[in-house]
Amino acid sequence: MKKLFTLAIFIAGCSYVLSQDQMIDNGDLPQAEFHVAINPLDSNNMVLATMQNNGEILNIYYTLDFGESWELSQYTGIPDDYILVWDPALVFDHSGNVLLANIIFNVTTPTLISKSEDGGKTWSEAYLLDLNSDKPWLAADRNIDSPYFGNIYMFLKAVSPYLVVLNDQCELIRSGYVGNGHVYPSIVVGRNGDVFTGSVRFYGDCHAVVQHSDNGGESFDHSTTVCSFPDYVANAPDVAPRFNPTPYLAIDNSTGPYSGRLYLGYVASEDENPDYFDVKITYSDDNGLTWSTPMAVNSNPNDNIQQFYSSIYVNDNGAVLMDWYDRSNYGSYSKHTDFFLGISYDGGETFTELQLNSESTDFEAVCNANNFGVGDYHQLVATNNTVLAFWSDGRTNDGDLNIYMAKVALDNPTTRVEELGVITDKISFSPLFPQPVTNDVNVRFSTKEETKLKYKIVDVREITVWESSWYTYHAGEHTQNIPCNFAGGSYHLVIHSGNGFVKSMKIIKH
Repeated sequence: MKKLFTLAIFIAGCSYVLSQDQMIDNGDLPQAEFHVAINPLDSNNMVLATMQNNGEILNIYYTLDFGESWELSQYTGIPDDYILVWDPALVFDHSGNVLLANIIFNVTTPTLISKSEDGGKTWSEAYLLDLNSDKPWLAADRNIDSPYFGNIYMFLKAVSPYLVVLNDQCELIRSGYVGNGHVYPSIVVGRNGDVFTGSVRFYGDCHAVVQHSDNGGESFDHSTTVCSFPDYVANAPDVAPRFNPTPYLAIDNSTGPYSGRLYLGYVASEDENPDYFDVKITYSDDNGLTWSTPMAVNSNPNDNIQQFYSSIYVNDNGAVLMDWYDRSNYGSYSKHTDFFLGISYDGGETFTELQLNSESTDFEAVCNANNFGVGDYHQLVATNNTVLAFWSDGRTNDGDLNIYMAKVALDNPTTRVEELGVITDKISFSPLFPQPVTNDVNVRFSTKEETKLKYKIVDVREITVWESSWYTYHAGEHTQNIPCNFAGGSYHLVIHSGNGFVKSMKIIKH
């Protein structure tokens, strides 16, 4: 396993990164094409489902403490008599149950919806759509004033776009085709219960199409072409062999000034060179009938630099959040790639961007990971105060893909760095004690397998003031004493493992 967790960084005037590069990992097989959901009734509970090794199983991770620790469910999303599983998507319903939709395969490709009532630990099969399908996407009507409160919507690609409407017991209300020639589905629900679907239609170039329903998905009153982009699906020069424009919807369900605004985030060519891509956004204030002029979210558009594979989310305060892969630090001819987050507080008009990763990934190596690539999508989530961004990363350049996470504070109350547990079911850390320290500090952790660790302490200038040799720990609970024979002030204890994982924990010395 290759795991990485590095020092938090303060971003003045806007937000600060609480943690960078927390890794979700369950071995040395590539993991990618994942989805994340956060419980609206308890934000401590998040679930992430990811494909392993191009669909052997799903790895389903869950946390009950806002990412302090993660566990791996025993459920793999693949029933008996099926051999592959693809395209996970997650949503929490109004009761705090989490639903998972994914494609399963033997001879045909039906879609399975599974349900967990304990935050992602255990699952039961809830609904099977016995129809050859692809790319399921989920939405839940959690709005108590909606006439369709409790509905679960699954929008996916079959022969054409296909909508399934379930009640909160996963019993079928209706299903059927809703358009033609679409792929890459997306679906959101507004505060009043209105349903919006987004997808891509092919006729010459790709066209993003948005539909609106005010009767719970029974019918749609318009189908509006929003924007277009070249058809680079499955082969984008200089980017990835599995490229798509990732056109995904988000809606502002806050009570703020942009309440009801519908957003479409996507990737399209730079204005001056169709072989280079920008992350773009457009919005609608009239239920998707008319749309704003698309604008680039990333800085420096038209610079022959690749920005691609975006995701979009709007939190309950109306902050618009987008993340994406970005090569702006490396130039036109490099495959080295970073991961960026954009934050907008003004309805998507302007964005502040920041880099989330601490080490770049060589995207050429990513694309060669068993022909897996990073997949077609990823997801970020947020509370009112914190963004939680996730991405698939191949920085080890050995065909292994792992999923990393960064937390970013939106409210920026202080420059304090908060310590967070690493996201893996293999090793977990408790807070340092005592804190503040006088003569020494203790590190408590548990590991599920034999682990090598070494420690160093750095000051605010990143100068090492103390460093240990390697220690070997067997599986179990451990406490390691660390001497703190240096002047008072603020420091970080940086923990390295023998397999590439790094964790940083703040020390206050009296």
